[in-house]
Amino acid sequence: MKIVLLYLVLVGLPVLGVVGILRLGGRLGAPPDIGGVWRAEIAPAAQLVPPCVELAPDAPAFDVEQSGVHADVTLNDPARTRLEAILRGTRLWGRAASLPMLGTARAACPQAPLELAADFIMDGRVAQLAGQLWAGGCAACAPVSFRAERVSGDR
Repeated sequence: MKIVLLYLVLVGLPVLGVVGILRLGGRLGAPPDIGGVWRAEIAPAAQLVPPCVELAPDAPAFDVEQSGVHADVTLNDPARTRLEAILRGTRLWGRAASLPMLGTARAACPQAPLELAADFIMDGRVAQLAGQLWAGGCAACAPVSFRAERVSGDR
């Protein structure tokens, strides 16, 4: 009787644990794949305020390296500004301590962080990000709206 009880404890409990973990994990889903090189179209600024961010018009706008829900977004500005981002559902949120700005905005908000918010859109086989880049808490420069399409890194 002791052997049966010992067997149930040493084998039965771990088996129940594995079954429970598999049931809970069965409901989990992987986040969308946003990694790769993205080319952005910047919306023309309608404001009288200068934009916060300059992106080269003839090169991919940014690179995204993804690990699960965490991502690093690297802009193609001269400083190669890196934003640490998180993906919640299909919404990407990011922030960088430094702000690549034009001269007017740099003088007005030197300590402002660069922030990003974008929605991931999968249209057939075309992956897109639509969102904005802005200086957190800085009224001296306008947000930059963009729509980006992934040009490489499609898996």
